[in-house]
Amino acid sequence: MGRRKENISDHGHPPKQKHQPDFDVVSTIRSSEFPILQKTPRPKSLEPAHEFTVELSPNTYTDEKYRLYLKYQVLSHKESRHENTPDQFTRFLCSSPIDAKSWTDETTLQTRQTGSFHHLYRLDGELVAFAVLDLLPHTVSSVYFVYDPEKVGRFGMGKVSAVREVAMCIEGGYKYYGLGRNPCLLIFCRGDMV
Repeated sequence: MGRRKENISDHGHPPKQKHQPDFDVVSTIRSSEFPILQKTPRPKSLEPAHEFTVELSPNTYTDEKYRLYLKYQVLSHKESRHENTPDQFTRFLCSSPIDAKSWTDETTLQTRQTGSFHHLYRLDGELVAFAVLDLLPHTVSSVYFVYDPEKVGRFGMGKVSAVREVAMCIEGGYKYYGLGRNPCLLIFCRGDMV
């Protein structure tokens, strides 16, 4: 019987085991936020060029949100300014039958926020994008996303928003991530995303 052939690389040495460090979606996606950057050790000469913040706010109408929505609809979807009125915007993205409240899972006793919200993205204090989210007891449902195509369009903001919403699922204990509102809701199990 011949000798057993060992797994040997082209250089005559056993191949090195590749260690893949664990990837943490939440800390990676949040690392760009200004409050996190302020706490990160760095040389004094290396300051962030911009202040990027993200906040969850009520799904209420503001002129600032409406102006961004109007710009997005006109530039990205080639819609007329006349068909995108403040009333239409309010009905489409600021009205929801889902009231904001806390919900407690009876099994885990974990409390989660539920309701309809706007996830605001600000760059140097200016609103540059917002997501319309329905937070359900077990699901973060991404309903619509609006961004400034001129200022942040080149950054793939739809993908940025989706990854941030997955991080929100993980942080908040939501089991599912959904795209759209019923009956067109596409749902992913959180375990399939990380």
